[in-house]
Amino acid sequence: MHRFILLLLLVCNFACASHEFIIQPRSYWLSTHYDIYSNEQYLATVEKEWLHLPTTWSLCNENGVYASGKARLLSMGSLLNSMKEIDIFDSTEVRLNYIQGDFSTTASGKYLFHDDSETPYAVAFIDQGKASVNIVDYENQRLPIAVFRRQYTPGGDYYWHVNVIKEGVIDRKTLYIFAAFITDACWPYEMPEKKPSLAPRE
Repeated sequence: MHRFILLLLLVCNFACASHEFIIQPRSYWLSTHYDIYSNEQYLATVEKEWLHLPTTWSLCNENGVYASGKARLLSMGSLLNSMKEIDIFDSTEVRLNYIQGDFSTTASGKYLFHDDSETPYAVAFIDQGKASVNIVDYENQRLPIAVFRRQYTPGGDYYWHVNVIKEGVIDRKTLYIFAAFITDACWPYEMPEKKPSLAPRE
């Protein structure tokens, strides 16, 4: 009996496991790189080339590209970030799922996460100041999945801190690519002069 209870606790703990990471942009002339760290350990980089059509976010690590997000050209998302539609592919170009912007919201942005059978399973809301994003369960929007918060560094740079409350609901490939899109779509126009830095230094 005691072993069963211990096993049940371990299963519950695994099901509700959390994951935290930060994503920080580095701008170049024709591209932007979004570096992802967890506990100061490098995880991956999302690369976006500005002249690439369709707009593509390539997720890579030391071994090369292992996933990508591609914006659909024939949609309103070509003109408006709030209507952006992004297909997520693995390294063999098999589509895993897609993210769809939804204009019917009072928030600054709303994005639906669909699985490979076109069923929505999560929804993200951007706050009015574009400084935070909340991803919640599609059916029960009181159940949080992940929280994004924008943070600033002393030099005027910024990054996003992401707390994944329910690990595994959104796979990491999709979450990392969406985080890069959010970092790009919510680029701040005004930054405070000084804030404490939590991002690892290069």
